[in-house]
Amino acid sequence: MRDGPAAEREPFEQHVPSSVDEASEESSSVGEPSRVWEPITELKSEEPEYVETVVFIPNNQPRNETLVYIPKIPPRKYARKSEEEKVSIAYTFKRAKNNDAVRKCRQKRKEEQMAKDEQIKALQEEVQALKCLIERKDAQIRELESTVRNAAQILCQKMADPKSI
Repeated sequence: MRDGPAAEREPFEQHVPSSVDEASEESSSVGEPSRVWEPITELKSEEPEYVETVVFIPNNQPRNETLVYIPKIPPRKYARKSEEEKVSIAYTFKRAKNNDAVRKCRQKRKEEQMAKDEQIKALQEEVQALKCLIERKDAQIRELESTVRNAAQILCQKMADPKSI
């Protein structure tokens, strides 16, 4: 049994086959190991949320598989507002103010995302333009290299044949 916040947590998902038929349908092939997930009792920041163990299941025996999620951060504890408090002017004002803040935050996030998308598009266009420039420069370099090779060949031919000078 766990103490503290872990004891108050509810399992996220739990699956246990109800019959031998269901367990045999779920297993990929008879006589092969299956994976069973076991929860970790004490979580540390570098540990995973689940522990995986491999269990060998003999033929035609039910598989007892359980998957339990343990949140790293316990849920926030708060008391629900009473109906009297909900209809008060102060509560209504706070809710309206919070709703405006939420709307403003969402709008700001949307605008920031649009600005990032535009920036990405501009950078992609710049990359494309630079690729075209590189291709042109490479073609120019190849042309100049061929000119230098041709000039070197002509010079070698003239030096080999002194009468043509």
